[in-house]
Amino acid sequence: MQTQVNGTTVGYDDVGTGLPVVLLHAFPLNRQMWAETSRDLAEDYRIITPDLRGFGTTSGTPAVTIAAMADDVIGLLDALKIEQAVIGGLSMGGYVALNLVGRYPERVCGLVLADTRAGADSAEGRRNRATLAAKALSEGAAAIADQLLPKLLSEGAPQGKPELVAQVRASIAAAPPQAIAAAAHAMAERADSTGLLPAIGVPTMVIVGSDDTLTPITESILLKDSIANASLAIIPDAGHLSSLEQPETFNRALGIFLESL
Repeated sequence: MQTQVNGTTVGYDDVGTGLPVVLLHAFPLNRQMWAETSRDLAEDYRIITPDLRGFGTTSGTPAVTIAAMADDVIGLLDALKIEQAVIGGLSMGGYVALNLVGRYPERVCGLVLADTRAGADSAEGRRNRATLAAKALSEGAAAIADQLLPKLLSEGAPQGKPELVAQVRASIAAAPPQAIAAAAHAMAERADSTGLLPAIGVPTMVIVGSDDTLTPITESILLKDSIANASLAIIPDAGHLSSLEQPETFNRALGIFLESL
């Protein structure tokens, strides 16, 4: 499905009925990363999975920011006539979710922060993002897949889950290099959300893979301890893409949280 939001064509899936749950994908993947989660939860909830700017079937724009991505999600909710939803995001999607709950708290009835962090990038982190953006433009998305894959999945994934590795590689390789570069710069320039955390007033689930090296467990503990009504689920034997590497465990944790709302 597609709709026009803020001058951008937003591609999304909308399945199931009940409490609306919006799930925002990681960098540099697309909404298909949530396919199994949607199938598992759509019997009880309305699962909405948009492509963020430039990825999947959502058009890109020259000026991409985390705030603009959050505005797109609000525009999609408006188009679907949804007043409130659970907002969840993994990695980059978590950055968007934090921006959204900070600026549109009245639209959020629950929050899911998976394999993400509140803090802004360090100077070194911003330099690394710039280098990655330049590499995407000069060498293409396949080179980015080669660089990121070892960081996105746990160490044992290539041997134990070759189909998953191939799936993630294909998803990254399909991303337009311009979208990868724009999103990398957007993440580098995002604001620090640490000060926002104590003001979050909705039930929050923090989820992290036990083997996540990009946003390690310490970052998730900070989120959990700083948000008043938050709980933490650690997904065993999973790296940064915990929802893909251990979908049954991830979806069970998410389902228990949604049932509590």
